[in-house]
Amino acid sequence: MKKLVIFICLILISGVLRSQDTSIVKYLPLKVGNTWIYQWGSGSQKVRKTGTVLSAGHLYYNLAVTGPACTPCPASIPNPFLVTIGSFRIDSLSGNVLILGNSCPWYNGEGLLDSLKRKVGDNLQNACNSNQCLDTNVQLVFGTMRKTRKFGLSIPNWSQIRTYAKDIGLLSSTQGCSSAGSCIYILRGCVIDGVVYGDTTFPVGINQISSEVPKEFSLSQNYPNPFNPMTKVKFQMTKSGFAVLTVFDVLGKEIQVLVNQQLSQGTYEVDFDGSDLPSGVYYYRLDASASLSITYTETRKMVLIK
Repeated sequence: MKKLVIFICLILISGVLRSQDTSIVKYLPLKVGNTWIYQWGSGSQKVRKTGTVLSAGHLYYNLAVTGPACTPCPASIPNPFLVTIGSFRIDSLSGNVLILGNSCPWYNGEGLLDSLKRKVGDNLQNACNSNQCLDTNVQLVFGTMRKTRKFGLSIPNWSQIRTYAKDIGLLSSTQGCSSAGSCIYILRGCVIDGVVYGDTTFPVGINQISSEVPKEFSLSQNYPNPFNPMTKVKFQMTKSGFAVLTVFDVLGKEIQVLVNQQLSQGTYEVDFDGSDLPSGVYYYRLDASASLSITYTETRKMVLIK
């Protein structure tokens, strides 16, 4: 009898844990610092949760978007959410993703992006238009089978589809324009609650600050150093060649490739963003090759303090 009671208790506990694990808010993790890297065609964008704001008793999360918007449609699409989001929240009871200040008559000072608890076929009023839950499924995301939910909006000459993956967030986002094809954002990598998934490298600006031929290859100390979270790295190419500039942690793990391309002779400067990294010591290395007989490698240390 005692064993039966224990067995029943384990079943009940397991059921509670499963119930908690399926919390709808896990389809859009809201921890400040979470970052997503989206690929669109030949471009990419970084979306990062940077902070919170309190309004009318609700806590909203702010997004910062870095990188050019996908632009095959007549009106530029600002970010993977396909709307200009300043601050948003998820209502844990209804599953509604609500945008501060983007209101329709049936919402009080808010606009509705998606309703994550809706079942397949359910319609809802979304941004003053009709949106529908199209599909709930399970698919492979960064090596793990995860639950997904897909939502769609369709009006004349315009349609959009967003897919969310549990514990990851917005997986893909598509806007189609009948006159100019479509714009598709695909999640390439992300950092969720400090865990890295996929490819989180993000192209940074590389500027040639001088075309004057330097006397030798060189890699300068980053500045400022220590830094938080941005710093600059300068290097010189005495001959045209292929250059690779890479950042590593203290264990030698590759963190980000800042440069990986053919360059002409001259002096270059690259920005490095450590927003997604913890405080600590990091190393950056330049590997340059102008020919089989001319190669250059140098490594320097930098310190990130937050």
